[in-house]
Order: sequence, then structure tokens, then C-alpha cells
Amino acid sequence: MMRRKVFDELEAWKANSDDKALLVGGARQVGKTTIIEEFGKGFDNFVELNLEKNRSYRAIFDGDVDCATIFARINETLGYEAIVPGHTLLFLDEIQWCPNARMALRPLAREGNIHVIASGSLLGIGYAEIPSVPAGAVTRITMHPMDFEEFLWAFKVSDETIAEARRAIHDRTPLGDYALSVMEKHYRWYMAAGGMPAVVEKLVETRDFRAALRVASDIAEDYREDVGKYADASERNLIFQCFDSVPDQVAADKGRFVYTDVEKGLSARELKAPIQWLLDAGDCLKCVRVKETVHPLKGDPALFKLYMNDVGLLISMYPDGVQEAILGWKGNLGYLAENCTAELLASRGLPLLYYRKKMTEVDFITDLGGVVTGIEVKTGENARAKSLDSLRDSKLIGRSIRLEPCNIHVDDRGTEHYPLFAIGFVDSMFDVKPLRAE
Repeated sequence: MMRRKVFDELEAWKANSDDKALLVGGARQVGKTTIIEEFGKGFDNFVELNLEKNRSYRAIFDGDVDCATIFARINETLGYEAIVPGHTLLFLDEIQWCPNARMALRPLAREGNIHVIASGSLLGIGYAEIPSVPAGAVTRITMHPMDFEEFLWAFKVSDETIAEARRAIHDRTPLGDYALSVMEKHYRWYMAAGGMPAVVEKLVETRDFRAALRVASDIAEDYREDVGKYADASERNLIFQCFDSVPDQVAADKGRFVYTDVEKGLSARELKAPIQWLLDAGDCLKCVRVKETVHPLKGDPALFKLYMNDVGLLISMYPDGVQEAILGWKGNLGYLAENCTAELLASRGLPLLYYRKKMTEVDFITDLGGVVTGIEVKTGENARAKSLDSLRDSKLIGRSIRLEPCNIHVDDRGTEHYPLFAIGFVDSMFDVKPLRAE
């Protein structure tokens, strides 16, 4: 199994669960089931019920039943004494298929003397009619596609090389030639394949990007099939149209999501619910235009961009000719770098906001260690960062960062320049104070 950071979060929950169930969310195919099954090996007794694949498991939770009844039904359904209090991890996979099971999470964890993990790919979909789980009843974790550091682990890049990159990013000092070349090569691979575990596994196994993209295309098709399974019939076509428009919207970069680019004549009112469906499903990421660059950062919900949750899925949705250009590292690839930056910021729980006012536009505005920070993403070699300079000189941001093909340095205006891959180690930037070069 490939190494994932979320495993440490699972271990922390196990040590300090406080009789709370764990609810693991995230888009389809990000690796939830695999990591939980691996985690289950650390328990004396591991019981997995997939509530999507086996309808009979859903009946276990029918009615107003207590823990003892649920345990008895599980044992009877499986045909052996599956639940052993004090020694069992119960894993309820694809729990969105059984609302009664979701409502049972609190009593199972509190009264059953077992550890309980529930997982689902579409936990935000279709629960309006279901009473919410009481506040504080469960611990929640959201999984994302593999981040860049996890991608490096998959390709056996050494911990020493990764540590060297982290130190250089933190200290804002140039990275050695060897480490720089290793990081740049693997980031190009990451931009071409993305972080879906099945895609990364295929690339590790074959080193064939076209084979990896075929896996990514299958996952994108799974996302479309989810629309047919879960969405209201009245909204399905609009959700399909919104989803299929994202690659063109990302590449066009018109400064906001354009409703009429989905279909001429469509309005914000008509597309609000379909877009929210894609966000709730975790298929897309929303980057909102910031209102003011002050704490707390807030955006205008009417003005936003959409990115795919994974750049590999994004590339798989383009025609073959575009894919060939991308794999050949030809043409304008700035939009791919932007999508990568968005997903890596999101994986750290950082807000996705951008700035656009008149002729000034900054790709991302976020909060790094309490400092409002502007981030520009460029794949060309234009030396100036005019929009960043403007915002910083106007004291609208406290820190300015530019991601581009370069080594690490700070220019005479105080803008920090990092290679594109540095956003994969954004947590190494958190405790760094803004400065001006002498």
C-alpha cells in the first residue's frame, strides 16, 4: 500500500477517540477504503460492511434499535461472532446508502465498546431530509487525492531529498541542483498524472502516462455515473453540463465561472444547485473572488472559479490532441499549474480565494500562518510580478509569493520566488515571516 498522511490521523483518532465514531469523507477514488482496511489490520478484530454493494447489510439498521440488537444482527448476517466488544473496529463503507446507519454512529461508538469508522464518497449529497448527527458526536476527516509529497513517496524519492527541499523552502535559500532537478521532474509527472491512487499506482508500475490517463478517464466516468445514481432527475443534465464544462473553463481562465459557457442562455439561478452538487460530491473545488484582503478572508459567492479536484482527471477530460501537447510539455500549461496549486492548497485546508479588480489579478489569496498572502502561478519566465507588487505596495497583502520555473530567491521588491513544486510543501512556509530583500 502506498504511504498516506491520513494514516497518522487515523492513529491519532484511535488513541484519543473519546467514544466518538470517525466519519471519513472525500471524493470517490481518493483511497478511503484502502487506507481504512490497512488501518484495520492493527485491530484484533476488523469487520467491514459495504452498504452499497450488499443491500442486506442496510436492513441491520432498520427500526429504532439499540447497540445490542445491531451487534446481534451483524453476527447473524455474517454467520459468526463478528463483533467482540473491546477488540473490534467496525467499518461501515459507503454509508451514504444507509441513513439509518449514519444515525447509529453515535450510540455504536459510545455504548458499544468498539471503534467505529464510517466512510462515504458523497456524504454531502441527499441528506437534507435526514436529521443531522448531533454536534460533537463524530470526528470528521476529509481525504483528498495524493498530495505532491505522497506522490514523491510513491516514487521512492528519499526522505533526505524531501527534507532538503523543505529546509530550502522554509529558509528561502536556493535548493541544490540535484534536489531541484528531482523535484522539478516529479512535479511535471504530478501535473501530468495527478494524485488519484489508482492512477499513481499505474504510473509507478508502467511509467506510461497514457496508460495512467486511461485510468484517470475511467474515474472521471465514475464521477459522471454518480450523477445518475444520486442526483435528482430534474438536475442531472445540468450537472453533467457543468461538470463537462470545467476543463474548458479552467483553460480559458476568464476570471470567473461563466454560466453561458455551459450553455447559452443559462443563468446563475439555474446553475446554482448543479454546481453545488459537484462541490458537495467533492468533484470540483471552488475558488471565490475575495472581497477584502483582511482577516477573516471572505469571498463574493457570486464570483468564483471552478477547478477539478485532481489535475489528472482534468487532463483526462481533454481531447487526445490536448493530452499529447500536455504530455509533451508544450504550449501554455499555466492553467494546469493553477489547478495543481488549488488542489494542494485545499488538501491543507487553506481557503481558496483570488483577487481581481480592474487590471490587477492575483491567482490565489490565502492565509499562511496568519499572514494574508498573494500567490501567483506562472509557467513562463516573465520576471516581474506586477499584480503582486501592486497589492503588497498598497498594503493589501502582507506577503507575496510567485511560483514559476526558478530556484528559490527573494527579489528586491520583497516578493518570494519559488519553483512550482514548492506549493506541495506549503506547510513549510507557515511560520516564515514576510521580509524585504536587502
